[in-house]
Amino acid sequence: MRHHKHGRALGRRYGRTHVTYAERSKLPDSAFALPSKRHLGHGGLLLTNKSGKLDAKHIHAAAARLSMMRNMRHVTAAEYSEAHGRIVRAAHKVGTGITE
Repeated sequence: MRHHKHGRALGRRYGRTHVTYAERSKLPDSAFALPSKRHLGHGGLLLTNKSGKLDAKHIHAAAARLSMMRNMRHVTAAEYSEAHGRIVRAAHKVGTGITE
């Protein structure tokens, strides 16, 4: 296993496994709020866990990251609208709310 320069294993955060690039590439476009940007640095805003099941923590993280991306002008108005709609629908499906 590869390790970060500070000794932590890559792919692990806070005791949970991180979704690897290989796992992300196997997920369908519907697992992402911005499927057109899924292979870029921010990963297309993943809405599911690694098995492809909608996950409230991923949905909330995607909503927060989308706001940051909008503020830094990393998404167009159309991309923001598309991603926000997907996030709201996913949040509704899992019975959680988002603040924006």
